[in-house]
Formats: sequence, C-alpha cells, structure tokens
Amino acid sequence: MADSRKSRIASRSNLQAANFFVVILVVLTLAFILLLYTGMVSTRKSLDTLSQSQTVSDDVVANLEQHYQRERTVDLVLIVVSVTMGVALFIIYRYLVRVTETLREVRTIDRDILNSITRGIVTVNLQGEITSCNRAFEEILKLNSEKVVGGFPEEVFSKDDPLCLLLQESIVGEARPQDRDLPYTLSSGTIIPLRVTTFALENELGQRVGGILLVKDMTEIRKMEERIQRASRLAALGQLTQRLVHEIRNPLSAMDINLQLLRERLDTGSNDPEIGRYLNIITTETRRLNEVLRDAQMFAQPQPPAMETIDLHEVIRQVLLLIDKEAIIKGVEIADNLNAEQSLVLGDTDQLKQVFINLFKNSIEAMAGGGKMEVISRNGAQGKIVGLELVDTGSGIPMSNFQRIFDPYFTTKKKGTGLGLSVVHNIITQHGGSIDVSSWLGEGTIFSIIMPVAAREEQESGDAKTENSHRR
Repeated sequence: MADSRKSRIASRSNLQAANFFVVILVVLTLAFILLLYTGMVSTRKSLDTLSQSQTVSDDVVANLEQHYQRERTVDLVLIVVSVTMGVALFIIYRYLVRVTETLREVRTIDRDILNSITRGIVTVNLQGEITSCNRAFEEILKLNSEKVVGGFPEEVFSKDDPLCLLLQESIVGEARPQDRDLPYTLSSGTIIPLRVTTFALENELGQRVGGILLVKDMTEIRKMEERIQRASRLAALGQLTQRLVHEIRNPLSAMDINLQLLRERLDTGSNDPEIGRYLNIITTETRRLNEVLRDAQMFAQPQPPAMETIDLHEVIRQVLLLIDKEAIIKGVEIADNLNAEQSLVLGDTDQLKQVFINLFKNSIEAMAGGGKMEVISRNGAQGKIVGLELVDTGSGIPMSNFQRIFDPYFTTKKKGTGLGLSVVHNIITQHGGSIDVSSWLGEGTIFSIIMPVAAREEQESGDAKTENSHRR
C-alpha cells in the first residue's frame, strides 16, 4: 500500500537532492574553469622562462609556442562552454527554487482552502486508495488523517460500513451528485445524522481519476428543525388553548357563583352532612380546574417579560437557596459551577426564577433515591452568549419522549399538569434564548440553555441602576 504522506516526504527529499546535485555541478564547473585558467597561466610562464633562458633552440620554442596557442584556444573554448553551462545550471537552479516555492504555496493554499470548508471531504483514486481528507472530515467522524490518507476504505472503516460502500461507488458509479441522509454510528457508539454526497473526480480532460465523498454533520440542523417544529406546535396549541380557556372559564365562573349560593342556602335550611361533603368536593375540584385554566392561560398568553439587565448567576443562586432544604431532604447534592465571565443578560428576574425553579425541582424529583445536581455556566461565541447546563444523575428520559417533552399537557407525573416545561420553553424563547435536553435512561439528564449576553450599553445602564439603588 502506497502511503501519500511518505510519498510527499520522498518527493521533498528528491527535490532537496536535486538542488544539492545542481550546486555540486556548479561548484565542479567553477573548479574546472579555474583549473583550465591555472594551466594556461602556468604554461605561459614556462614558455617565457624557456625563451629567456636560451637553453633550447628557437625552433623548439617556436614549436612549443604553436602547441601552446592551440591548447589555449581549446582551453578558452572549454572555459566559455563551462561558463555557459555554469550560468545555465545556475538559472535552472533558481528556476527550480521558484517553481518549488510556487508549488509549495499552491499546495498550502489548496490545503488551507480544503481545511476551511466545514463539510467533510475525502478523495480516492481509481485504485481505491484514499488520497486526501480535510479537517472537517476528521472532526465529524473522529478520525486521524495519518491513519486515513494512504489507506483503503475497507481498512479505515469496514467492508460493510456505508461510507466505505459510498467511496467505492464514487469510483465506479454514475458521475451525478446525489445527497443521501443516513444515521451513522461512530467508533464510540454514538449515532449522528449525516448527509453524504458522492461524485466522480475528473481531470481537465474529463477523464475520471477517482471519486469524492462529501460528509455533513446534520446534528445542529436537526435540532434547529426540531425547534422550528416545536415552536409551530406550541403556537398552534397556544391559540387553541386560549380559545378553550375563554370558553370554559365563563361557565366555570357561573358554576362557582351558584355553588356559593347553594352552600349559603343549605347552611341555613339543611342538616344533612353528606350534602356538605359533596359540596366541598365540588368546590375543591372547581378550584383545581381554575388553577389548571390559570396555568393554561399563562401558556397561551404569556406575560411579556419586563426586560432589565440582570446577573444570571445571581438569579440562579437565589433559586438554589430556595430549594436547598428540599434537596437536603431528598439526599441531593448541589454543585455550583457558575464560571462564565460574562453573566449579565437582558431578562425578567421573576420569570427566569420561575424557569429555574421548574427545572431544579424536576431534577430533584427525578432523583428519588438521592444523587447530584450540577449547574454549569460558560461563555461561547466570543463571549456573546452564556451557556447553562443543568446536569443531574436521575432516572433519565426515554428517547421516545424527547420530541414531546416541551409540549403542553405532556407529563409523566401522576399529578402534573404538563405545562411546566412548556412555560419554561416559552419564557426562554421570549428572552431570545433556546433550551434543549439530552438524557440517558438510568444515568441522568442535561438541560442546556443558551442566552445572549447583554450588550455593553445595556450592561453600563444596568450597572448605573445598581449603583443608584445602593446610594439610596
């Protein structure tokens, strides 16, 4: 199996060897020119010495002079040729250096472009060898490019892996891009939704030279789609609930008034205890129905939040103090890990307290045998948001309930109205935030809340209000 990384290292080594070879040739050429020039000078000096010493005849000197002229002509020709070759080699060397630098820059740009693309990309040649993959592909599938590039799909994944089959299809299949959605199981066992696209890799002549596989993690998009669908369901249910509350409250009010009149009439003229007991039951149930209608109206017509700059950490800590005794009684340990540097948000203190009271009580009730509840905060998006996580070690939520957990009137409690989390969702949405849930049966649940940090001007106005209140 050819290794692309090793081939790149080998090509770099070959290039360095070629550069070294060119330098050696230039040095040898200069040495040869110097040797010829030194020989010419030495021969000239020898002839001059012979002619001056008069130890040999003039004919011999003349003959040696002729030989010297011929040798000098040859040496000059060799010197000119050598200089020309040296200049040519130097030009070639410089051109090679420029070409190498340009090629390196092009490869760097290609690599940067490939790694900047958020969609995972992997390419294979006609032999099925993986020739490249970008950073997004590694991050989505939790792979190491050193183990991917140069390998074959069946070695990197497995023969039955859908990505392996798609890569093989990209080599021999139709050269027509086609999106496919599939649930993919990572090596860790986590299942993520993927959108994959395969098409042929062709050169400038239109000849197929391999295949390309594009991979996109659809997790966040699926969550966004669920939020949109949830918001649509809640809006429709809110309108229906508002109408039902209006239709039910009028006759319920009339019933309540008549019950009071009947009780007054019976108190003055009847001593039958059973009638009084029946009236108490009816009155109690009527009041409970009124409470249900009040909660329903709160969901259907939520009060607009009275926005002001508040410290989210302070609100959470106040709620933790309220539920501290209940947590101790239930054997629940509370961990405060509110570490976000920016925690000022625009919000309604009372409504946000209602949110955290609902969430904290749900977590405590989910840990009937005791456990641990942890509240975590951190900043994200360059400090523009504050992310909250409520982690508990409770019984968890079944996967089938995930899409319904924020729906009104959906509850798994015997005495619950099913409006608590719906109201929580509405309040967080009205504050410009979002809430999601993750859970594992028998292990615990995580509620994740994201809220925008207050703008600098809003923070300064909030600080000014706080300072004025302290002065008073």
